[in-house]
Amino acid sequence: MILLSIITINYNNKQGLADTFESVFSQNHLDFEYIVIDGGSTDGSKALIENFSDKISYYVSESDDGIYDAMNKGINAASGEYLIFMNSGDCFNDTGTLERCLQYLSAFPSADILYADIYMISNRSAEPVLYTHPATLNIEYFKNYVLNQQASLFKSSLFKELGLFPFQYKLAGDYWLYLKSFLADKLFIYMDFIMVRYDFTGLSFTNGGAYRQEQFSIWKDLVPEPLRRTIDQHETPPKSGVFKIIRRFRTMLKSLFYFKKNI
Repeated sequence: MILLSIITINYNNKQGLADTFESVFSQNHLDFEYIVIDGGSTDGSKALIENFSDKISYYVSESDDGIYDAMNKGINAASGEYLIFMNSGDCFNDTGTLERCLQYLSAFPSADILYADIYMISNRSAEPVLYTHPATLNIEYFKNYVLNQQASLFKSSLFKELGLFPFQYKLAGDYWLYLKSFLADKLFIYMDFIMVRYDFTGLSFTNGGAYRQEQFSIWKDLVPEPLRRTIDQHETPPKSGVFKIIRRFRTMLKSLFYFKKNI
């Protein structure tokens, strides 16, 4: 089995797909499987994919039932021990990103999920905003927050044990996977570096209210009611590390407001 499979899903985002291709193909470490799932785009994305077919292990361009149906197709096609979901428009932070990931995989071979930090990008000309994740996680964290899927490596065996992404969740399937893995006592490892330049104009971010509704629904579905009640009764203000996340999130929102105000 190969170690890494990178999965990119795309629908009518040719420029974003081109940016992602450039990021993936410029990595110093190129020993990975690359899978591209296109939802039947009509903007030239298919021709772009075919142009790079010699660098792509598997691709398909056909209609699907949404982002998690597309991701499930990628999971089923992958043969890597760990999976990276790098959606069109998202990019690795630099050419040495995969090499750093491999260092952590070597140091923590039993890890189920490894996660790192991100730069959030609103467009090419805007200054990136740093968003850091906590080095340690607890159940209270997952009540209100979620890790970044693009900046994570997932052991492929998780999907055999826990199942593929459920179709009923249109936006928050990533939250389902993190929470279900945490409740199953899977090993999370924090990678202390910036892994991804994340395009936060994507569907999950721009539909934040709907995402939160799905998140609350998943929280209630997966977390036993007695545990939820205990957490609600004993919830305390976040620790300093989470305060830093909140401050950076506010900074990101200010950046987004400035960008919208000046276009």
